[in-house]
Amino acid sequence: MSPLSYVSVTVLLFSVVGPLVALSIFRFRVADIVPVARSTILDGMSDGVMVMDSQNRILDVNSLVQQLVGRSSSEVIGKSVEEVCPGWLDQTDSRNETQTGKEIVVNLEEQRIYDVRTSSLTDWRGNLVSQIVVLHDITDRKKAEMQLRNIFEASKLINSTMDINEIFKFISDSCQTLAGFDHFTIFLVSKDKKHIYPAFTAGNIGNKTGRSVLEYGEGLVGHCIATRETVLLGNAHKNERAKKIYSVTEPFMSHVVVPLVIENECVGALHISNAVENAYNQKDVDVLKPLSEVVSSAIRNSNLYNEIKRFGEEQEEKIKDRSKRIEILLNARQELQKETSWERGLSTIVESMKMLGFDGAGAFLVDLKGEKLIFHLGKGDDLPEAGTSISLKRKEYFGVKCVLEKKTIHAEDSTSVEGKQLVESNSFVWVPIVVQDEAFAALAAFTTKSKRITDEDVKDLEILAGMCAAFIDRTRIQIEPVVEKALKTEIKHQLNPREGFLVLEKKPEKSFEIFVDLVTHGISGFVVSREHPEKVKEKYKLLKTPMLWLSRTETKDAINPDDLPKLSYIIDDFTRKSTESVILLDGLEYLIIHTGFETVLKYLHELRDIITLNNSRLIMPVNRETLSSKDSNMLEREFTIVEHFTS
Repeated sequence: MSPLSYVSVTVLLFSVVGPLVALSIFRFRVADIVPVARSTILDGMSDGVMVMDSQNRILDVNSLVQQLVGRSSSEVIGKSVEEVCPGWLDQTDSRNETQTGKEIVVNLEEQRIYDVRTSSLTDWRGNLVSQIVVLHDITDRKKAEMQLRNIFEASKLINSTMDINEIFKFISDSCQTLAGFDHFTIFLVSKDKKHIYPAFTAGNIGNKTGRSVLEYGEGLVGHCIATRETVLLGNAHKNERAKKIYSVTEPFMSHVVVPLVIENECVGALHISNAVENAYNQKDVDVLKPLSEVVSSAIRNSNLYNEIKRFGEEQEEKIKDRSKRIEILLNARQELQKETSWERGLSTIVESMKMLGFDGAGAFLVDLKGEKLIFHLGKGDDLPEAGTSISLKRKEYFGVKCVLEKKTIHAEDSTSVEGKQLVESNSFVWVPIVVQDEAFAALAAFTTKSKRITDEDVKDLEILAGMCAAFIDRTRIQIEPVVEKALKTEIKHQLNPREGFLVLEKKPEKSFEIFVDLVTHGISGFVVSREHPEKVKEKYKLLKTPMLWLSRTETKDAINPDDLPKLSYIIDDFTRKSTESVILLDGLEYLIIHTGFETVLKYLHELRDIITLNNSRLIMPVNRETLSSKDSNMLEREFTIVEHFTS
């Protein structure tokens, strides 16, 4: 037997291997491989990791969790989670089960939000052995979500109204929520694109910005709008452009200016500022940019809405104005349909013209025989006196040209046309009144203020002129010359044609004697008398001679004493149709009582011209005692005195 047979090899091997193992452990730290891997992996993670046993005692934590709880691993391992991290389990509701998608809020220097994922480890019997909790920082994501939510809510608010002031207020509130500010301004570009003005302000300095109007391209705001580039300044005091708005940008250091672009056109800018240096960063800019798109869209929609609203209001106003004008025209038509007096009819026309909104309106009568255009009546300031006339040879006058050419003459701007007016005006229109292809009169309207006469105004006047023409044609009395008798005997009372005669008598007996003598010897006659025609015919045996009753009574064969233009037209028409005629006008005193001596005298002047031009004679009985000596002398000076009878 060998001497080593009684020696144990195992013992010998342990005596050799033991020191080697000790050497490897203590010299070469073979056993530290697992801790090295753990430190490298767990502490290098961006997420926090915490291991707990079944009793929620902490077994291990990585460096991020240590930072969150403010303790080292040696201070927390072995302690309960509730002791180290009060409230965490309550926030996650993590009690011995696997969970995902839970969140906790940790308040350090700033509030942070973490997504908590818990994984449970069990033995072969299903008993909980430990839990691994992973904390993922989602603060930035939550802020982004909050900003998006705020932008969405702001968008809903901004688009919930078309009132631009409400929109601006919502924008201001949204900017305060998203980025914060000490002062807020919305700048808009003027329509001529030459200036930039503050449309809305909020913050510490109130309405001071409202007095600050910039040239296009001036200052921070002008640069932003001109270049469509967002401006971010941490210290505006170091930037010359920021000092352009006195007392507005100077007090503040941090500025953000975001352009407002509508359909590729920059219409303004959002401007927020803060007294603190570097109060804003790129994240604030990134938040305000999508808001500016919402704002631009809201401003565009509001502008479109307001344009449509204004258009609707303008159309409504036009419809209202048109309805009023139509009502005026219809009322004028109704008045003319029941009227027989030319004087009242012309007054209705002129009143209607004035109601249509002209500063001045008038009616001018045409005297073709006398070749004159005569102002008859009107409404407004600076009108000529009644009876003022213009020779029809003065074609430089617009009124003369109107009646001669029988066409409307309209000047929206009187300075743009060459010609003369009776009244100085900014805008005017002349419309002829044509009766059976003859210019009977003309309507004239003018404005002296800012309002211009439009094509619509002209159409309304032409409607009135048409009404007036129809009224004249309907109410005019056309008397055909008729010879009462053609006696072969000698005429007792020879009166020269083309003259007017005053027969001075208390009653018109001598006047009728002369008239009957003439009409029974082949001369056509026409009577206008205060006596009813039937009485005159019966008294003087005049069966064929036409007559009119001078009376306010609305009956056939009556002429109103106020309707002298109509009477002139009737006499003119009668005398033009006769080669030789005689007119008996009985009732001068009645005319003077109702219209005044001056009016009657002007009418008699016109009547004398008609008599002269149409080879007629005018007989007028008058009682001198009814007139003043002045009036009597004026009449006697204008007409031939036949005889003074006192019958």
